Amino acid sequence: MDIITALVNFINTKKEKINFLAMLTKFKQREGCLNALTFLLTFTVGLHELNGITLDLLASKCEEYQEELNLTKQGLFQRLDNGSNFLESFFVTSFEEAVNTNCKFNDIDVLQQFEDVKFTDGSTISLPKKLETLYKGMGGRNSKAALKVQVTYSLYKRKFTKLDLCAATKNDNTYTTTILEEIQENELQINDLGYFNKKYFEEIQQKKAYYVSRIKKNTLLYILENNEYKEVSLEELIKPHEQEIDKEIYLKIDKDSMLPVRLAGIKLPEDVANEKLRNANKIAKNKGKMLSKKEKMQLSWFLVITNVSSKNLSIKTVCELYRLRWQIEICFKALKSGLSFDKLSNCGEKYFKCLLYGKLIFITFMMQLYSALRIMVYLKSGRLLSIQRFMKNLRSRIGIIKSLIMNPCSNTLEFFKITICQVVKRSFFEIRIRKTTEYKLMEHKIPFHVEYLGRCSNF
Repeated sequence: MDIITALVNFINTKKEKINFLAMLTKFKQREGCLNALTFLLTFTVGLHELNGITLDLLASKCEEYQEELNLTKQGLFQRLDNGSNFLESFFVTSFEEAVNTNCKFNDIDVLQQFEDVKFTDGSTISLPKKLETLYKGMGGRNSKAALKVQVTYSLYKRKFTKLDLCAATKNDNTYTTTILEEIQENELQINDLGYFNKKYFEEIQQKKAYYVSRIKKNTLLYILENNEYKEVSLEELIKPHEQEIDKEIYLKIDKDSMLPVRLAGIKLPEDVANEKLRNANKIAKNKGKMLSKKEKMQLSWFLVITNVSSKNLSIKTVCELYRLRWQIEICFKALKSGLSFDKLSNCGEKYFKCLLYGKLIFITFMMQLYSALRIMVYLKSGRLLSIQRFMKNLRSRIGIIKSLIMNPCSNTLEFFKITICQVVKRSFFEIRIRKTTEYKLMEHKIPFHVEYLGRCSNF
């Protein structure tokens, strides 16, 4: 497996980087004490080998990883200040290298029209109460201390290409400025309603890029009639007994500016629509409100807005594509579970930073390995790997990664190959009658008139 050789080379290169960053952050000050590799392994692999997380257990792990080391929890505590700076620096450089790795593959034919397809989402992580002065929570019944992680996931690279730590109180909508800084020409950006912003959509279009978004229920809709913009209701746009909608409408950005968008959607099955209506009615009743006619109608439809032409993405394709966002949320779920701090009672800022960046380094490594293996396995077998299963199965065999890093000999290398094969074997999506969204999209072929990448057009 070429990927194993590449992994060993990657590890050897990282060892040089570890020593350099250790000197730069003043973590490594003298010989014969706790070394940087031991500290790094303890706060990455070690966290997943321990049943609980305490300074005493972590100090014990350090002694396990480094021969002739005698380290107390007090001794480890004294290294947390420089150690947190070291781990943060290592994460930043490792993440940048992972993003820039030339590992890009798209197995969905209809999406060849785009340079990449990206999903951005945010997730709030609850923290120990002691950190509330540094990381204020949302208040109310929520955790007193919390942190928001904003991540962008590339469908082609199968990994996170952007990761930012923000205040939990920061609204997702304000993060659109960061997304705009990153988005490139001919990329497709898919966001949920938390990022719904008409000015944001306009700026994506100005950058010659594309978006797909759900539409907020209170959004005013307009059509152009006799050279004048006329406000219309959803009932006026959708004719009785229609099962699909695909129309050009306009959204008002400000007093003198209108944004042309494509409104596309499909009518939901009656049982699904009725279930959504029951839930919405229950929520509205608890708030002392009643659903409007427009809100009830929207609940029976799956509606999105986009600036991609119907010539490039059909109604069915664009709706399936948005649904793929829910499948990608499994990656965010893996991220959130990997950043769980619910087992911590209390910890200080530096201790927390070591745990946080240690976990982020570990997740970055796992995602990079998954990305490379997924491409290789798909090209060889035509089957897809589940990221959730992959993470779970690899974590259960995490000791072999530690062995490979500490002693990359031929025996360890061979055992690692066998272990990875076992992990892959147990991480395939199950073959079932009901296909996943991704498998469904693979059946959507690129339109015959789209001759090459970059021919995608606005409607």
